[in-house]
Amino acid sequence: ANPELELFGGAGITSEAGTAWVDPGAEAHDARDGNLTAAVTITGTVDVNSTGTYILTYSVSDAAGNEVNATRTVTVSDTTAPVVTLLGDANVTHAKDTAWVEPGATASDTLDGNLTNQVTITGAVDVNSTGTYVLTYSVSDAAGNDSNVTRVVNVGTATTHVVDLNATVAMQMLWVEPGMFTMGSPTSEAGRLADREDEHNVTLTKGFYLGKYEVT
Repeated sequence: ANPELELFGGAGITSEAGTAWVDPGAEAHDARDGNLTAAVTITGTVDVNSTGTYILTYSVSDAAGNEVNATRTVTVSDTTAPVVTLLGDANVTHAKDTAWVEPGATASDTLDGNLTNQVTITGAVDVNSTGTYVLTYSVSDAAGNDSNVTRVVNVGTATTHVVDLNATVAMQMLWVEPGMFTMGSPTSEAGRLADREDEHNVTLTKGFYLGKYEVT
């Protein structure tokens, strides 16, 4: 009688491209020779770097020369989307009337490798108009798996950041745009101190974050 050969994992398996192939293995027994699992041979290969269908043949013979074979079909498919990584922050405050320099993004895929030069950017930043602009960075791999990330650019508007002072208290940080501002009091204001509160212009050459914290 022929030995009995059982495939672990079934006769049809799908494997993710770019991921190492780990054979589930097989088990063989013979009525006379007992456990023949160690004698099982496998012919055929699985190329995880190329999508397609691969056939593996498992064979074993007993001491009398009775041979049995089983086949497994392995389908290598690419279902993993690339990873897009922004260079620079995802939320940016940008001064009005100052040229926008695109930080860019990188992209990689488990099968196709480096896809940075295939990243496309949709959206635009109008540095002449105050507002919030969204840039979308997208890329697709050869199998058509898409991935995208976004960057928000705040032109001439305050971006709020929250800083944790301790476990229960947080402080908002408000962005102050660079520019010219008027400080002081008009001469008609009651109670003003003439020696220190005259109206005058102050120019901020750089923006900065100002802490906003309620004091009772």
